Amino acid sequence: FFFKQKTAYEIYQCDWSSDVCSSDLGLWYAKGPGVDRAGDALKHANFAGTAPRGGVVAVAGDDHEASSSTLAHQSEYALMAAHVPVFAPTDVQSAYDLTLAALAASRASGSWIGLKLAGDVAEASATVEVGPERAAFQMPESGDVHVRPRDRALDQEKRLVAKRRALLAFVRANYLDRQLGARENAKVGIVAVGAAWGETLSALKRLGISETDLAARGIRVYVPALVWPLEPENLAAFAAGLDQIVVVEDKRPLVEGQIKELLFNKDGARPRVVGKTDETGASLLPETGRVSAEDIAAVLAPRLGVAAP
Repeated sequence: FFFKQKTAYEIYQCDWSSDVCSSDLGLWYAKGPGVDRAGDALKHANFAGTAPRGGVVAVAGDDHEASSSTLAHQSEYALMAAHVPVFAPTDVQSAYDLTLAALAASRASGSWIGLKLAGDVAEASATVEVGPERAAFQMPESGDVHVRPRDRALDQEKRLVAKRRALLAFVRANYLDRQLGARENAKVGIVAVGAAWGETLSALKRLGISETDLAARGIRVYVPALVWPLEPENLAAFAAGLDQIVVVEDKRPLVEGQIKELLFNKDGARPRVVGKTDETGASLLPETGRVSAEDIAAVLAPRLGVAAP
């Protein structure tokens, strides 16, 4: 299989007589403009898929404030157009761990996996924990989802559904989505997406709430590793019993819209979901630049019943 691009790279070496492909790991990187330009190649590669002992991660470096780019970028929507699932690290440790998880998820699901690397994460430094135990993932049975030398376009399209199911099973089996704070009797939930999790922690600190205070204050927090498509079972468990959910994410409302869609037909009372807009449709958190701790604290204060900073 070859990229449909002027510069072609052979990703899989296939024995065309036996329909068996050997495999390699692949790590692809581009900043936002490069993701846009590579759309055709990404879509064809992802539709074809990955091998059970292979796996490819496509890293998108997003400059949210256009500090070194001609435009401010949000690459998730370009990856979605190619049906490439997207993981979003929150910090340097998370970037390391989710790269390993994304490679394993790519093997398990037969999909390319996108990794959203925001400037706040890419330009940070940290001491991280490493080691083979951090790459010890559960690999659920995925079925016939992987690349093959002879493949029709419509068969590739049909296989996308099975790939998505396999990916969601991998996320559940390895507990990649994190839930913090109150397990019972929580009324307010906060969903913090990617690099916005660090700003959310800073906002809570400004309000006098530490990470260890969340449970006592009846606050539940959800930090999804897979931001598209959201894993519905984990989301439903997080949302159970909540009166309202505040979604904190940079740029357009990628996760906010998915939450509303996934909870719409749920039985019983549904929580109010706010983020870029409030309950009346008025603007709440900004869709441009990056979401700051000050923005988040101003929105959370009245909803948590504390004084605004």
